[in-house]
Amino acid sequence: MNLTARWILINIPPGSEPPCNARIGFLSTTSSYPVLGDVEVAGCNDVPDAIEKCGAVIAELGLAMSKTFDLVYPRYAVSGPLELAMHEIAWIVKDEAERRGFGFEREIPQATFQQPQQPAA
Repeated sequence: MNLTARWILINIPPGSEPPCNARIGFLSTTSSYPVLGDVEVAGCNDVPDAIEKCGAVIAELGLAMSKTFDLVYPRYAVSGPLELAMHEIAWIVKDEAERRGFGFEREIPQATFQQPQQPAA
Protein backbone atom coordinates (compact mmCIF):
# COMPACT_ATOMS: atom_id res chain seq x y z
CA MET A 1 0.00 0.00 0.00
CA ASN A 2 1.30 3.43 -0.88
CA LEU A 3 0.38 6.47 1.15
CA THR A 4 0.55 10.11 0.18
CA ALA A 5 0.43 13.17 2.43
CA ARG A 6 -2.84 15.02 1.70
CA TRP A 7 -3.12 17.87 4.24
CA ILE A 8 -1.68 19.58 7.31
CA LEU A 9 -4.13 20.81 9.93
CA ILE A 10 -2.78 23.70 12.00
CA ASN A 11 -4.25 23.38 15.50
CA ILE A 12 -3.94 26.80 17.11
CA PRO A 13 -7.09 27.53 19.10
CA PRO A 14 -7.75 31.28 19.32
CA GLY A 15 -6.37 32.72 22.54
CA SER A 16 -3.89 29.88 23.08
CA GLU A 17 -0.16 30.31 23.60
CA PRO A 18 2.62 28.38 21.84
CA PRO A 19 3.53 25.65 21.45
CA CYS A 20 0.81 24.24 19.23
CA ASN A 21 0.26 20.95 17.42
CA ALA A 22 -0.31 20.10 13.79
CA ARG A 23 -1.72 16.99 12.12
CA ILE A 24 -0.59 15.44 8.87
CA GLY A 25 -3.35 13.64 6.96
CA PHE A 26 -2.53 10.62 4.82
CA LEU A 27 -4.43 8.88 2.05
CA SER A 28 -3.86 5.53 0.33
CA THR A 29 -3.06 5.68 -3.36
CA THR A 30 -2.84 2.07 -4.53
CA SER A 31 -4.80 -0.06 -2.07
CA SER A 32 -7.96 -1.96 -2.88
CA TYR A 33 -9.44 -0.27 0.19
CA PRO A 34 -9.52 3.42 1.03
CA VAL A 35 -7.19 4.05 3.95
CA LEU A 36 -7.11 7.37 5.77
CA GLY A 37 -4.99 8.33 8.71
CA ASP A 38 -3.13 11.11 10.41
CA VAL A 39 -0.28 11.72 12.80
CA GLU A 40 0.16 14.57 15.21
CA VAL A 41 3.30 16.68 15.34
CA ALA A 42 3.75 18.42 18.70
CA GLY A 43 5.79 21.38 19.86
CA CYS A 44 5.30 23.79 16.96
CA ASN A 45 6.09 27.45 17.71
CA ASP A 46 3.92 29.07 15.04
CA VAL A 47 2.34 28.43 11.63
CA PRO A 48 5.57 28.38 9.56
CA ASP A 49 7.29 26.18 12.16
CA ALA A 50 4.33 23.74 12.12
CA ILE A 51 4.53 23.49 8.33
CA GLU A 52 8.30 22.98 8.38
CA LYS A 53 8.13 20.30 11.07
CA CYS A 54 5.31 18.49 9.26
CA GLY A 55 7.27 18.70 6.02
CA ALA A 56 10.27 17.14 7.77
CA VAL A 57 8.09 14.28 9.08
CA ILE A 58 6.62 13.71 5.60
CA ALA A 59 10.15 13.58 4.14
CA GLU A 60 11.44 11.32 6.93
CA LEU A 61 8.60 8.89 6.25
CA GLY A 62 9.50 8.97 2.56
CA LEU A 63 6.02 10.03 1.49
CA ALA A 64 5.05 12.04 -1.53
CA MET A 65 2.76 15.01 -1.19
CA SER A 66 -0.58 14.76 -2.99
CA LYS A 67 -1.06 16.81 -6.16
CA THR A 68 -3.83 18.56 -4.26
CA PHE A 69 -2.25 19.37 -0.90
CA ASP A 70 -4.02 21.64 1.59
CA LEU A 71 -3.29 23.55 4.74
CA VAL A 72 -6.30 23.38 7.04
CA TYR A 73 -7.23 25.79 9.80
CA PRO A 74 -10.46 24.66 11.48
CA ARG A 75 -13.34 26.76 12.66
CA TYR A 76 -13.57 27.01 16.44
CA ALA A 77 -16.81 27.69 18.30
CA VAL A 78 -15.83 31.11 19.64
CA SER A 79 -17.24 34.63 19.66
CA GLY A 80 -16.14 38.16 20.42
CA PRO A 81 -12.40 38.84 20.52
CA LEU A 82 -11.59 35.14 20.13
CA GLU A 83 -13.56 35.03 16.88
CA LEU A 84 -11.48 37.91 15.55
CA ALA A 85 -8.30 36.09 16.65
CA MET A 86 -9.49 32.92 14.87
CA HIS A 87 -9.94 34.86 11.61
CA GLU A 88 -6.51 36.49 12.00
CA ILE A 89 -4.87 33.06 12.40
CA ALA A 90 -6.85 31.74 9.43
CA TRP A 91 -5.43 34.56 7.27
CA ILE A 92 -1.88 33.67 8.38
CA VAL A 93 -2.48 30.02 7.40
CA LYS A 94 -4.10 31.06 4.10
CA ASP A 95 -1.18 33.35 3.26
CA GLU A 96 1.31 30.53 4.00
CA ALA A 97 -0.71 28.14 1.84
CA GLU A 98 -0.67 30.55 -1.09
CA ARG A 99 3.03 31.31 -0.64
CA ARG A 100 3.86 27.60 -0.76
CA GLY A 101 1.46 26.73 -3.59
CA PHE A 102 -0.93 24.74 -1.37
CA GLY A 103 -4.69 24.92 -1.11
CA PHE A 104 -6.41 26.36 1.97
CA GLU A 105 -9.39 24.77 3.70
CA ARG A 106 -11.34 25.32 6.90
CA GLU A 107 -12.35 21.64 7.10
CA ILE A 108 -10.36 18.46 6.56
CA PRO A 109 -10.77 17.54 2.89
CA GLN A 110 -12.91 14.53 2.15
CA ALA A 111 -11.03 11.57 0.75
CA THR A 112 -11.49 10.77 -2.86
CA PHE A 113 -10.78 7.19 -3.75
CA GLN A 114 -11.04 5.62 -7.14
CA GLN A 115 -11.23 1.89 -7.61
CA PRO A 116 -8.58 0.53 -9.98
CA GLN A 117 -10.00 0.24 -13.47
CA GLN A 118 -10.72 -3.27 -14.69
CA PRO A 119 -9.27 -4.26 -18.07
CA ALA A 120 -11.80 -4.29 -20.90
CA ALA A 121 -13.15 -7.75 -21.67
